[in-house]
Amino acid sequence: MTSHSLSSRRIFLTFLKIGTSSFGGLMALVAVVENMVVQRMRLLTHDDILTGLSLSTCLPGPISTNVVLYVGYRLRGAWGAFLSLLGVVLPSFFLVVGLAFAYFNLEQVPTINKVFLGLIPAVAAVIISTAWRMGRKEIKGWREASFTVLSALLMLTSDSVYTTLVILVFAGISGWLLFGLPHIMAEWSSRSLATNPAQLALPLQATASPKQRSPHLRLEITAVFILLLCAALAYAAPLPILENHTLLKLFTTFAGISVMMFGGAYASIPMTQAIIVNQLGWLNQQEFTAAISMVQITPGPIVLSATFIGYKVGNLLGALAATLGVFFPTALLIVTGARILERIKDSVHTQAALRGIRPAVIGMIFTAAWVVGKSAPPHWFSGAIFVAALFALVRLRVNVMWVIPAAGLAGLLMPG
Repeated sequence: MTSHSLSSRRIFLTFLKIGTSSFGGLMALVAVVENMVVQRMRLLTHDDILTGLSLSTCLPGPISTNVVLYVGYRLRGAWGAFLSLLGVVLPSFFLVVGLAFAYFNLEQVPTINKVFLGLIPAVAAVIISTAWRMGRKEIKGWREASFTVLSALLMLTSDSVYTTLVILVFAGISGWLLFGLPHIMAEWSSRSLATNPAQLALPLQATASPKQRSPHLRLEITAVFILLLCAALAYAAPLPILENHTLLKLFTTFAGISVMMFGGAYASIPMTQAIIVNQLGWLNQQEFTAAISMVQITPGPIVLSATFIGYKVGNLLGALAATLGVFFPTALLIVTGARILERIKDSVHTQAALRGIRPAVIGMIFTAAWVVGKSAPPHWFSGAIFVAALFALVRLRVNVMWVIPAAGLAGLLMPG
């Protein structure tokens, strides 16, 4: 089955299944997507996932759902991007709404700590197995391995929200210098042997693909830029009309937050807290902390705290408006970015840069396993769950959809 033959229904159901089992945040969701789309269904390649992850990290918004949007776009264009995002977000949206209802109306939330204590080591195993599979294909020598190691070390030793962006820029430039420049210099040397000036110019003209000069793409980029600028202006300089329309205010507020969300959703928590608690007063500090905590026990991205906040301000419609606001601007950006990347991905320059970026991204994935795993209880039972999950994924090739729920059930047996 090719990606173009995949039906809309199949895309939606596939990502709905992913959306019910991707506990653990960014890399856990990417790992589950990779397991399903690359390993199980063989619709895309490891390179595609790494390219999507690289693009998502460079753009604002929640990185995990940006990757989902990119994969959906690769499967069925803009409609596929919409269906994939809807499938991933829908289960957690209703779960967060239910938790918000319980918190604000019943003043109690189900106690499921032991289940999630079992999930943590399994999620770490899923991330490591994914990084291992990608690394076996992408790390071809000592130069690629050095990108991976340096990336992991920087991620472990730096607390800056700009670390990931710096790593990607450095890896892209270094990849171009190491893998692209020698090829380009050799090509120029061979051209210098040509005696006919027309022959010398021909290869340069051939590099300008007609697709890259598409006026339609320029028009789309301009339209997206204008829409995002309007969202930023509506947030930075609120209009009086917004003050009287709660749903519109929720949408524009979270759209503005989304556009400024560089470094991933976790990096945006202080900014969101300052806006929601200190500036707008929609939640107090205790309620904001509850919003962040409750989203952690759902399989969705942490930006679904917008759903919790929207429910507090405007009930179900408020939850829907806030959720649409936090995803809409970055969805436009990632689809437009994917269209641009599609037109330049075959160039020597892009391929060389990606050859440096992809190993660096693998280093980030390995680091994510450490960050997730260290929050597991320091107990031999956690280690047993981790080893069992890793063995099932790597040696037995068990579907991650079975491994994660089984680990959650095993968590109920955890002593103490």
